[in-house]
Amino acid sequence: SRLEAFNLARDGKFPEAVQAEERARRIAEAQFGPLHPSLVPIYSDLGSLHRSMAEYKKSEQDYKWGLALLEKNMSPDYPLVAEFLDRLASLDADLGRNEEAELLEKRALSIRKSNPSSDPNVLAQTLGLLGQIETNLKNYSQAQTFLQEALETQEKNPKPDYNLPIYLLTSQSRVFQLEKNFAKAQSCLEIALDMAQ
Repeated sequence: SRLEAFNLARDGKFPEAVQAEERARRIAEAQFGPLHPSLVPIYSDLGSLHRSMAEYKKSEQDYKWGLALLEKNMSPDYPLVAEFLDRLASLDADLGRNEEAELLEKRALSIRKSNPSSDPNVLAQTLGLLGQIETNLKNYSQAQTFLQEALETQEKNPKPDYNLPIYLLTSQSRVFQLEKNFAKAQSCLEIALDMAQ
């Protein structure tokens, strides 16, 4: 059912994909019980599908269920917990709930920084999302701190994501524009343009 759901979602058939994931959830619950960790990826997929269909309340519920199962079966600091926190924070930010998003993403950052095997690209993405959230909250100096740390994380990364610094520099430029520092804003955009070319 999960493979069927994936294929349906890939073809843009989101309602049918949700039905397939729900069947997979019912089968897993019948086989393992409603609190088994095998349900975590199903809730993750359901959350993404509901979000794709702008069903934000359902998406939030799915992500929260997946997060609760992870915390119950693993631990509150388990690395995959940070992924669910990212999804919830991103959803909250998109819905204008920036204070909630900030708390969730700071927790995700803490988990990632305490895990020595964290992927530097993912850590930089987390810092970038925090920069975006702080910008939305008009905490511009905090936003710049997170964005600069994200860029530095990418500079030290032996396998950087080449698109990520462009996004981070564009985000940094936006903060400089909001601070009315147009020279620095332009400089960030020029560096981003050089990288893109």
